Amino acid sequence: MKIVGIASTSVKGQPFTSLGLSRWKAIARVLVCGAFVAVAVSRDAGIPTDQDSSKQKKASATTRSTEAKNQDQYTNRLIHEKSPYLLLHAHNPVDWYPWGEEAFTKARRENKPIFLSVGYYTCHWCHVMERESYSNPAIAELLNRWFVSIKVDREERPDIDNEYMSFVEATTGSGGWPMNVFLTPDLKPFFGGTYFPPEDKYGATGLHTLLPRIAELWSKQREEIMRSADSIIQKLQQAVSSGVGGGGPLQANLLDKTYEQIRLSYDAANGGFGGSPLFPRPVVPNFLLRYWSRTKKKEALDMVLNNLRSMAGGGVHDQIGGGFHRYSTDSRWRVPHFEKMFYDQTQLATLYTEAYQVTNESFYADVARATFSTLHCVRCAVRKALSIPHWTRTVHSKRASLSTVKECFTCGLLKKSNACWGKRRLPSSSFAAVWKPEEMFRPGKTLRAG
Repeated sequence: MKIVGIASTSVKGQPFTSLGLSRWKAIARVLVCGAFVAVAVSRDAGIPTDQDSSKQKKASATTRSTEAKNQDQYTNRLIHEKSPYLLLHAHNPVDWYPWGEEAFTKARRENKPIFLSVGYYTCHWCHVMERESYSNPAIAELLNRWFVSIKVDREERPDIDNEYMSFVEATTGSGGWPMNVFLTPDLKPFFGGTYFPPEDKYGATGLHTLLPRIAELWSKQREEIMRSADSIIQKLQQAVSSGVGGGGPLQANLLDKTYEQIRLSYDAANGGFGGSPLFPRPVVPNFLLRYWSRTKKKEALDMVLNNLRSMAGGGVHDQIGGGFHRYSTDSRWRVPHFEKMFYDQTQLATLYTEAYQVTNESFYADVARATFSTLHCVRCAVRKALSIPHWTRTVHSKRASLSTVKECFTCGLLKKSNACWGKRRLPSSSFAAVWKPEEMFRPGKTLRAG
């Protein structure tokens, strides 16, 4: 396993490095028993449900007026950045720093913990937190007094996001954005979560409560916090040096254990894995499909098909426009969070296609087609907004490249001229050719591109 550190975070030869989730969980079992994690917050913040959306809208109206004032009153270092997400926070009263040596030096010089906040521009709850917390002068005053605040765009620095998300997932059992992590001055994480409300609500500790509590613990129990943070690095180095999870073929007992863990989290009544908020998790049914193929254990296939039918029949699936929303706020796939992610659509379309290939049931092919069509519609909308002409002309040239003609693939009609898709080649005299959607979904066979 290749361990990649963040070059700029190396302190005395000890970078904070990546670690597989299973190893982090082993480390977390040691850390969560520590006094700091037990005392810091009563419950870690999670993703709030949309049942609180009416309260959120009222709060948004208030914070929008605050934002207008902040535009003129405050400007921080993020004003010099290029990222739209960082520029969104450039007029917060929070004294934000971009990720870099200036912030690290200040934290070490003043011996302050770092408040690291990571998100991206199209993240709904990132915008919520920016409006209700980071535009709030009272919360900004707490951050500025006790912490060095660093803002990171995960789309600019996925390496940083990956490093600290591993820690958050291992110590809280979940992850997401915005991600907020408290670090020692030498960049070692000691506490983290996702969305934190300004006040105690959603069953989570608010920033007004959390920030003073962590500042007090840093003041009174700094050595204990530093030891807890150091233990993460030590456990990491032990796990890496032990060679656990190294190269070589997967052992059957490891696959069996993984299957059992998935089976225990499976909700047969609602066709999901885990509780609310309920996310489509394509990697889980992908594993189960391959486990079924290897072992012929029917229960594995049944879980996959029930999961796919439950998602497709619920509100998390856009029944009109096609495609899937990011997650369901309940445990029955009924109430969606209205946000669609490209990576979800591509993985789910592939998954439903594989389910069709296994079962030869047209239901799964229909869902896959609609999801592919969603990707095409979004792409066309982006092209139109950017004034980029969509490729619609008939190609006569024998030199037409496959990369060019694949432009129209996701609409369900593949246009091409003298190009090979799979093993089917068109005669050079073809004026144009269209592969019907039915020919794209063939049971028992794997789709090929080129």
